[in-house]
Amino acid sequence: MHYINKEFHRQHKILCTEPLRGSHTGRNIAQAFHGILDGYGISNNSVHIVLRDAGSSMIKSLEELELTSFDCMCHKIQLVCVNIFNKISIDFLGHKRRMRTQAQIYSRNKK
Repeated sequence: MHYINKEFHRQHKILCTEPLRGSHTGRNIAQAFHGILDGYGISNNSVHIVLRDAGSSMIKSLEELELTSFDCMCHKIQLVCVNIFNKISIDFLGHKRRMRTQAQIYSRNKK
């Protein structure tokens, strides 16, 4: 969580890192998120925005809690980069596989 303290200095804290039990549905995430906020005495009125991934269960959970939220652009960029690198790796591995096959054919022809 990011906030500005009484002296107007930017602050950040990690409130909770515990596993979510059960299915990762919007309702279960909403209940867990509400429990964390409630445990710290943070009301929904004090939450101005939640930065989240674009998963439908995350969107639904925050809609259920009536909290304003937005997709994290850094997360979207990371997903694009991973997708690109996976495509490059597949092409590269496919190329290596073709080279190995050609080498095996060449060695058989030499015998």
